Amino acid sequence: MTEPIERMPSSPWIGDWKVRFQEKLSLLGVKNLEEFLHANQGMGYVSLAKELGDATVAAMQLYSEQIRRGCQTSNIRFVAMDSLVRFLNEYIPRGWKNSLHFQHRIASALASWSTSITAIANLETGIERRLKLVFVTLESMPIPVGWLPKDNNDVFILHAFEKGWPIAG
Repeated sequence: MTEPIERMPSSPWIGDWKVRFQEKLSLLGVKNLEEFLHANQGMGYVSLAKELGDATVAAMQLYSEQIRRGCQTSNIRFVAMDSLVRFLNEYIPRGWKNSLHFQHRIASALASWSTSITAIANLETGIERRLKLVFVTLESMPIPVGWLPKDNNDVFILHAFEKGWPIAG
């Protein structure tokens, strides 16, 4: 049994975080993770975790659970799109090519995004190649300085996935 939400532990790694997370979602009037993510499109995982209360859930737990559920429902491509938007917003908050540390930040975003997905969806053949193709396509596009995707329907995100991870592929 888990502690009630009023006596939350000091760390999201103590106790049953999934129960705490579900209780917090219920308090917010949200049914599940997918509904919560949809209500907060484009928001980075760290910001989402802070929104829920740092001791409720960690950013890593959020994206791991999203990816795990995406694999279970054969919806991993959509989850990859959504998580790329979230990682980009988190790692390059000033926008595309809009900081001295852009190259480092974009490399970190790619590494975090692709590592998270491949670690959980490791049975999915060709997923690493698809993720790399998506990112290579994104980097090769004439993206304006300062661009950040708001959601999965962003024209650059859609194009990168059409080229790097086509629906038929």
